[in-house]
Amino acid sequence: MRKTLLLLLLTAVFCGAFARKTPQVAPAPQVPDSLRGFYLFTEGIKQAFIERDTAAARASLERSVEADSTYGPAWYELAELLLYNDAPAALRHAERAFRTDTTDKWYLLQLGQAQILNDRYRDAIRTYNRLREVDAQNPDSYRVLAMLYDQEGQPFSAIAVLDSAEVRFGRIDALSELKRRLLVGTRQYDRAVAEAQALIEAAPYKAENYLLLGELYARQKKDSLALVQFAEAYRIDSTSVAVLATYSEFYNGATTPPRSTTRGGSSRAMKCRSTTSSPISTGSPATGIFTAPFTCKSTTWLRRWR
Repeated sequence: MRKTLLLLLLTAVFCGAFARKTPQVAPAPQVPDSLRGFYLFTEGIKQAFIERDTAAARASLERSVEADSTYGPAWYELAELLLYNDAPAALRHAERAFRTDTTDKWYLLQLGQAQILNDRYRDAIRTYNRLREVDAQNPDSYRVLAMLYDQEGQPFSAIAVLDSAEVRFGRIDALSELKRRLLVGTRQYDRAVAEAQALIEAAPYKAENYLLLGELYARQKKDSLALVQFAEAYRIDSTSVAVLATYSEFYNGATTPPRSTTRGGSSRAMKCRSTTSSPISTGSPATGIFTAPFTCKSTTWLRRWR
């Protein structure tokens, strides 16, 4: 009898030790009202970047700004979620984020992006001018501002912005290229030639730099000088399609400057600039600086700057 009871006791203990326990549900955290906006913001961030659930993230961020309408980071992240899906709503949220801190460069940058996506170029010009003051060491702000000025029919203001960028940062290829094309668009050929010559001095081993200078000479009907530059480009890279095409067109007696494929786009881009009726192709005479994707697809040229 005792053995039977002992056996039953041991069996019960053994089964209880390995019995499946019901997991306990962690209680919901008790968040003070003063921190509720921040808590919902962090939940939204986790849902957006860890769980990849943008719908849940948006809901959490909206609840965050309802709990604390002065919490700028929540407005900022909410605008980021909607920037390319709902541009008008993103602009409203970006403006709310900016109002919480008008000196924050990230809020300013986002506001400028949202204004561009909503075709509010004049507002974007003011924003990027402010951004130059707040974040003076970012050359991309100068580039976008120059493009905005040109879009609004103010190419000389665009050139002035690029001049100031060169004084601050020195010569940057992307800004120099943009400046040279603005100079051509405003018929300031002497300055454009000086820019092209500076590119050659900085990188004499690049055939495309000689092509650029040759095209400028050809545009001014200085054929002998243009021929020297094209010949030098050919000497540096005799296998380049751009060099061969430009050289061939020049020798074939083209009445217009050669349409090389270096930096300035193809003949398709030239045709697009002259026939498109989009807002980007109207305005200043220097709008031709933009290649086909910039001029033929509404505001694509500004939306790809990021």
